[in-house]
Amino acid sequence: MVTCMFIISSITTIQYGFGTLKYRFFFLDLEKQVQSISSGEYLVKLLISLLVLSFFLVTAIYLFSLVTKNTIGTLVMGICLVLPGLMPEVLKLLPNKILNYLPFGYFNLPELIFARSGISGWLPTWRQGVFYLSLISVFFFLLALLKIKRENKKMMGIIDLSN
Repeated sequence: MVTCMFIISSITTIQYGFGTLKYRFFFLDLEKQVQSISSGEYLVKLLISLLVLSFFLVTAIYLFSLVTKNTIGTLVMGICLVLPGLMPEVLKLLPNKILNYLPFGYFNLPELIFARSGISGWLPTWRQGVFYLSLISVFFFLLALLKIKRENKKMMGIIDLSN
């Protein structure tokens, strides 16, 4: 399947060229106004968003694993973190003021990039989402480092007492 896709892509690229990253996407925002974004800008925003979201998920799950020290507990906490972001109906039940501070509201990347939200009264911007996820990722990362340092000091204390 992948080979077939690669062959077809190669043939069309040779015959017609690679294309352009200036191709415009048109979409409706929440006020039903037509907006546009170039495919290059969309790809850059999507790549940055994916990197930040991946860093957030990795740091959050790593922190969960340090706290619980249990595979099942880490799995359950990871699912509880990701699942609300995949089900917008759950997010609609929360007040908008709380939703600004919860990371799962920023998981739907196309809606975040196109500045659309299925939740009335809550419209996060792409920059706001990237900034917030980056900030909370760094916070989780620092908490994980602090937890590791405390465990290492505790282990060194145990080792020193036994000698």
